[in-house]
Amino acid sequence: MENFTIKLDGSLDDWKDTGVAPLIIEEKNPDIPDSANPHLVYLVTDGNFIYVAMEIFGKIEEERNYLVLIYNSETKEVLRIKWDYVQKRFETEYLKDGEYIKNIETYGAKSSNVLEIASKSYYIAKDCDGIKVIITKGGIVEPEYEETIQGKVSDIIPTLQISLELGVTPTPIKTKTEGEIENFPSNFSKLVEFLDTPEKLSIFMESYFHYKYHSGCIAYSPEEFFELKEGETVKTMLCFHLIFSIRMDMTLKCWLSDILKMEKQADMS
Repeated sequence: MENFTIKLDGSLDDWKDTGVAPLIIEEKNPDIPDSANPHLVYLVTDGNFIYVAMEIFGKIEEERNYLVLIYNSETKEVLRIKWDYVQKRFETEYLKDGEYIKNIETYGAKSSNVLEIASKSYYIAKDCDGIKVIITKGGIVEPEYEETIQGKVSDIIPTLQISLELGVTPTPIKTKTEGEIENFPSNFSKLVEFLDTPEKLSIFMESYFHYKYHSGCIAYSPEEFFELKEGETVKTMLCFHLIFSIRMDMTLKCWLSDILKMEKQADMS
């Protein structure tokens, strides 16, 4: 098997040298912004990393999510290889058993209209049965662009012998440090149960939420903030103070109940 070099430098030259056809070829769509309109999307693997390249008709904007979602419809596992507009970095998220795992080795580079990502996640992806390419504007749930390819991923993504070169300083890989929580529940009810200390709440807010100004008085419920993961600082903190208050209220009720039981037992004795 011929060896190919993929250099993460925001260029498609190496990709075209492989002779692999793009997974997606799109014409310019006047109904969506050029920065959300991909022209070419490539996916290949070396059996270890998944390599993604995306060329956009317009300019890549950091306020958008550029995402390749690989999923298993049977196990409900989901792999997200992406440029994340909140963290302003390339990363891989793996949703398994209701928890997000975000410590998968990931590298990326981008130019004005091309982004490249290398994600060490083929061991997860190979047994999946669908791929989605999604582009969204930050904070908006409805995709500006979405394309789905059905079929076993190991049959869809070509396998090549690849040498990876980093043409730019790689995106730092976030590792777990003392006091940090690696995985938070993705289910809102489970999250409320999990955030049982101010420290956990603070870490969760810093890891998953960002500031976004909006005019007027917009009041979101805790569930809505959980989905949006953005808002004005004061409103966001008040909202999650409510979550923490709910959790503490539940704890307090249990604590008071235990005290009343103890007092009742003492009276009976």
